Amino acid sequence: MCSSTRHGVVSLAITILLAAPASAQQFTEASHLLDVQTRQGASTWAAGVVDLNADGYLDIYQPGRMYLSRGADTGFTASFDSLLGRTYQPGFVFGATWADVDDDGFPEGYESVLLGAASRFYRNDAGMRLVEDTEASGIDFDGLAQGVVFADLNGDGPLDIFIGDDRGGSQVYFGDGSGQFVASPQNTELGAFIEKAYGVAAADYDGDGDLDIYIGACDALTREKSVNLLLRNRGDGTFDEVGVAAGVAHDGAAWGVEWLDYDGDGLLDVYVANMPASDGRDGANVLYRNNGDGTFTDVTVDAGVSGPPTAQTFGTAAADFNNDGYMDLYAATQLGGAASLFRNNGDGTFTDVYAEAGLLVSLGGNPPSAHSHLSVAAGDFDRDGRIDLFQGSNTDPFNRVMLNEDPAAGHWVTVRLNQPAPNRDAVGARLDIHAAGRHMVREVLAGQGFISQHTGAGVHAGLGNAARIDSLIVRWPDGQVERYVGLDADQHLVIGKGRGVDAPPLAAQPADALVVDNRIVLTWTVGVDPDAVIVDAPAAPLEYQVALQSPIGEVMLSGWTENTSYELLLDALPEGRWRWSVMTRDASTMVRSTVAPVFETGAVSRVEGDELPGGFALAGVYPNPLRGAGQRLSIDIVNRAFQDVRVDVFDVLGRRTSATHIVGVPPGKSRHRIDLGTVSAGQYLVRITGVDTGDRSSGFVLRIP
Repeated sequence: MCSSTRHGVVSLAITILLAAPASAQQFTEASHLLDVQTRQGASTWAAGVVDLNADGYLDIYQPGRMYLSRGADTGFTASFDSLLGRTYQPGFVFGATWADVDDDGFPEGYESVLLGAASRFYRNDAGMRLVEDTEASGIDFDGLAQGVVFADLNGDGPLDIFIGDDRGGSQVYFGDGSGQFVASPQNTELGAFIEKAYGVAAADYDGDGDLDIYIGACDALTREKSVNLLLRNRGDGTFDEVGVAAGVAHDGAAWGVEWLDYDGDGLLDVYVANMPASDGRDGANVLYRNNGDGTFTDVTVDAGVSGPPTAQTFGTAAADFNNDGYMDLYAATQLGGAASLFRNNGDGTFTDVYAEAGLLVSLGGNPPSAHSHLSVAAGDFDRDGRIDLFQGSNTDPFNRVMLNEDPAAGHWVTVRLNQPAPNRDAVGARLDIHAAGRHMVREVLAGQGFISQHTGAGVHAGLGNAARIDSLIVRWPDGQVERYVGLDADQHLVIGKGRGVDAPPLAAQPADALVVDNRIVLTWTVGVDPDAVIVDAPAAPLEYQVALQSPIGEVMLSGWTENTSYELLLDALPEGRWRWSVMTRDASTMVRSTVAPVFETGAVSRVEGDELPGGFALAGVYPNPLRGAGQRLSIDIVNRAFQDVRVDVFDVLGRRTSATHIVGVPPGKSRHRIDLGTVSAGQYLVRITGVDTGDRSSGFVLRIP
């Protein structure tokens, strides 16, 4: 635990009043930061923020695009095809939800597809590659996916997943912490009483330590099928439906759903966005105040957050946009009325400040008006402590980035939690923040709004005029409680379970890739541990790991080391372009380099077609990952003529761990089985070499968990 007075545990008496800043927040359009715009009619139903590559900066997801941040003020690079290593197949994609389900520091994603294809689970390889791994994950969902949340629903530690279905087949799958899931025994029952599911959000509304789920239902034709549900967790990942008894069974046509404590009483309230229905139901949004006894009261009219009744409100976001200590609400609309930014006045009421906040847009010489858009994502893109906005739209002016540059914004804090696996990011944890007599509640969420998520894997809280936090209480997912006092405002904190407050390391960056004899030597800059600098006390050394992406897209990881260089044997590497990055970690946090440069090992090999290099190619390795002791490996070889080949297996250090001689491989495609012998868990490169010619194929990365 750090003993610095900057983020230590010194108890202080705070007398500063937590007051709202004097003026409304001001946003500045910075859409030029997006290197690629969307197109007319493209899918922009949902958007979310996630730090996909763990470099400390939030990236922006939109169906068919992942805008990867290049840093605080340098913009975003649109990428999805390059992450997948193939052309993205859109189908009717609504959105995606992200969480680190295998605890490797990089979040996986579940993409909700309504029509045209099955929904997809993506495994994240070091932020350099997304591997569609739906079948292997065990998520056997074939419905029309809408809202999705990741959470530890059954209380056993690993993250689980709830998938809402538009046609009555909503499902829960329990995770094992490795990226594998099994269906809940309650799924048949869930399908019977959840007829529709659009926006979905999980939170512990009743304070019993487990996560409950609110479901916004939408059926524009049938009111009876459009009743919102509240699933109260029994504590084991099975649920009772209590929406009617709780007073939240609204029968509008719901989309986005947000949990928030809008009135500062320490209880989580719920906001629901709606659209008009063809049977005459209007599109007024609804805010329910938590009464603390398992019931809620509709306070929409008194609070002033209904929005235009004719508006089609889809995306929502709850955040403290002006850092005054009160949660605000954002409602994105496409038709029928203007979008709204409801500023919390701190007295139970809100004021729509969309226009004065600088969010209007002028088109074709017309007077400024609200931007028509389906989706919204909220997060601190430039890490200045103020929550920015991404507006997703498939009509002019299309996607917009709105940077929050409010000079009157109050103090703030962001908190990222870290605990031993499973669920390293502590999804589901609750934070109670007390400053100058005010109480703010945040929960670590992975899924909210309409197939969206905001602020990444951490939480953000505005503190108004309070320059210091009286106390910050963390209730970890397993129920353990830790309390921290005397924390300074205006900083990005990391709190490690049982370790205390920690500043994340400043990441090492790749420097050179040098050829020395028959080796490639990768070198990188030294990472910085801010705690060691601030406290001026001995600290455990930082550790580094190299991620290598092969010419065919496979990603391999080195072991962790305290050195700032890493050597590879050229003989063990397939020819072509390699990308590499460096991870830096201390006791609590892992951060990846912001850049991933390229080095080359020769001419790029071709693995198919009439001109096979050396007359052969390695076409596949099965099963991959290889599970179970003693399991044999099958490989597919494409050959032009009879020849002998040797199958080599190398570890990430380039050491050959096995070699198998196959005599007389026939022309065409053939499958062969090899015995790897005793091998440890890890990643390996499989490659074939002509026995007589010495020609080599490109390689495949084999994973052994």
